[in-house]
Amino acid sequence: MSAVRKDTAIRLVNQAIRELEFNDSRCTRANCYISPMARKTPRNPLGEFIRNQREITRLSLRQLANLAHVSNPYLSQIERGLYEPSASVLKAIADALGISSEKLYQAAGWIEPSDGDTQGVESAIRTDPRLSSPQKEALIAVYRRFVEEEEK
Repeated sequence: MSAVRKDTAIRLVNQAIRELEFNDSRCTRANCYISPMARKTPRNPLGEFIRNQREITRLSLRQLANLAHVSNPYLSQIERGLYEPSASVLKAIADALGISSEKLYQAAGWIEPSDGDTQGVESAIRTDPRLSSPQKEALIAVYRRFVEEEEK
């Protein structure tokens, strides 16, 4: 089968699946039934922070669990907000991610972020020799806007 035919077949199959979903008796285009399993779980700042840091460092769940000396299911449950880890587990995760444990304690809500954090980011940007002055100013402006939006 040629690549064009294959792409067309895939597109048609996907379209047919969408039509079947909307033609289901529980679902119309205006008001579609969403199963309880499909609903988004409540916000979990600590788990989201750990997952984002893991993805930034390009570690799989299994790799991070091995580095932090915790089980895969336990780390997955922490990321999904099902369990709140102890301070020692958070320290092990922070060490495995290469970040300070204080950052994870802040994400967990155990300690308040200090104002020095903002100044630390800005001073790191200002002292980076790889950036030009206009780049530094642009980064600092963007950073300040993000921080202001988060505080609202």
